[in-house]
Amino acid sequence: MKNGLIRAADGVSFARKAVGFTLVELLVVIAILSILSGLLMPVLSSARKSAHSIACINNLKQCGSAENMYADDHGDFFPFAAPPGSASPRCFHLAAIINYLQVPKDTVLAKKGSQVCPSFVNPFTVDVPEMRLWYNPTSGNNFYYSYAGTHYANSADPYGTSPARRSRYRSPSQTLLLTDGTSQTVYRYVQRFYVIHLGGFNNAWVDGHVTHVKTPYPDETDIALFSAPDKYFYQKDDTTTPPWGEQK
Repeated sequence: MKNGLIRAADGVSFARKAVGFTLVELLVVIAILSILSGLLMPVLSSARKSAHSIACINNLKQCGSAENMYADDHGDFFPFAAPPGSASPRCFHLAAIINYLQVPKDTVLAKKGSQVCPSFVNPFTVDVPEMRLWYNPTSGNNFYYSYAGTHYANSADPYGTSPARRSRYRSPSQTLLLTDGTSQTVYRYVQRFYVIHLGGFNNAWVDGHVTHVKTPYPDETDIALFSAPDKYFYQKDDTTTPPWGEQK
């Protein structure tokens, strides 16, 4: 072979045909791949969000079961929303059940575990004094979590300052216990439900079941930031109706 020519046995020379894509063919392949990518990305994104919602539902079920186990061990009382001696509701309801969830310290500090929604990029963090007995008896520890409790399920009053017996609720299956929220607690005047799962959010109820609540809003919507009346996803003034729960 010389200068791109191939010499046959009979001495006749012919040009070798180049192997590979032409520029036009390469552009066509790239265009096809781009179209396929555009078609598949929404499907893959939806599948990922569905998986996160399922994981969130499982987490809420574990947290709800842990709160009920806490009530089993504490005279039918749920852990209340505020720490003992404090009128400031925060994540005490989750801090109180952390040992029931059996979440290791390293997992909590890594922003993982049953108390963290997989769709939250930055779960809430707070220095919870009550957890010093668990991590370290002399210093506070950051506690990463994503789920909001309700004053009415975790307390006998709307301010979270008194514990409530589980048996006080007339309709446990319609009384909200935990939810996807953007604050430590939600109640009828501050309904900070966080739309994060395919246009909805997940709720855990006092009786232990978990549901997905569909909304007309896109993901990453904090419902409480709307103007009234839209910021009240559930009833504002009546605590005897779902999901706040009438007490006996």
